[in-house]
Amino acid sequence: MSSARALLTRVARLEAARAPKLSRIAKAYGSFDAFAEKVRRDMEAGVLDRDFPLPHLERWEREKLC
Repeated sequence: MSSARALLTRVARLEAARAPKLSRIAKAYGSFDAFAEKVRRDMEAGVLDRDFPLPHLERWEREKLC
């Protein structure tokens, strides 16, 4: 019985390792889309400059660079 439990534990670890990793932004805001919406609202309100590099961050998120 212990070997079956050990096997299930190992399978669970392997599945967790295969799960997609969240970027730092997604971890902080729940998702990259939530971050992008906040940035867009802040740009509209004048809190952030219009030249905030959101398109670059979106590309980095897609390409898993951040």
